[in-house]
Amino acid sequence: MQIPYYFLYAINWLLIVIPSHNAWNAINDTVFSPVAWVAFFLPLAAALFLLRPSTHQYKALRWILVFFFGLEAALLLAKGHDFAVLPLVFVIAQLLRAKLQGDAWQICETTGGKPVLTLISGAKSIIFIVLVFCGVFGMLNYSGFCFETFRFLSDEQKIRIAVADRLKAEPPNQQNQQNQHEATVSYHYQDVDDFLRLNAECCQVSGADFFSGVPLEWLERLCGRLSDYVYVWEPSKYKDKNMMPDNSVHIVALTNCGKAWSDFY
Repeated sequence: MQIPYYFLYAINWLLIVIPSHNAWNAINDTVFSPVAWVAFFLPLAAALFLLRPSTHQYKALRWILVFFFGLEAALLLAKGHDFAVLPLVFVIAQLLRAKLQGDAWQICETTGGKPVLTLISGAKSIIFIVLVFCGVFGMLNYSGFCFETFRFLSDEQKIRIAVADRLKAEPPNQQNQQNQHEATVSYHYQDVDDFLRLNAECCQVSGADFFSGVPLEWLERLCGRLSDYVYVWEPSKYKDKNMMPDNSVHIVALTNCGKAWSDFY
């Protein structure tokens, strides 16, 4: 029984020693890099195992770790990194652990053989857990997380989805035959790759700068129906025979999982 314990003890010391020499370079590179956060906080996480649970140092280090992992999760969620799920799970686990431990301690001290108090405390724990998971679900939805694929869509994926939607909705080689002076002149695109090749500067993902074209955008984001807007235009397209560029912009809204559901222009 002693071998697994000492094995874990040795592994935790290695987790402290090995990443430490790279931590400063990683953080120096960029504080928002997931690698930097891992290199910085992995030694602290390993140190939790080496300290006795009853010590004040353990409690202080644990809550410092919870705070910084929560900050890390918020920063990574804001940047749309899939890695944000890991620190978020760690923070939730620590908060639930602290809550359940606190309830158990209260039951042991105040119950005195009364099952009513135990039932009330258990119900409070269940409500707390449900609220935490609802909050996490809403936060991940709001940040653009797709639960079907369990990841965030990259800007490149969003642009390709928006372009494919535009090509399907309005073939770019269609010309207006009623008025030749206003005829649309454009290339015939074979596919999305061909469109992006001919229109290298065609698209932009809105990110935090929303268009405000949908009522109650915050609610749409909270429900996962609005991840971003993608602005699509065609530098290779002309609006008349004089080769005047067509500067019209199409705005495509995307869900968290990449479904184009609205076009504004």
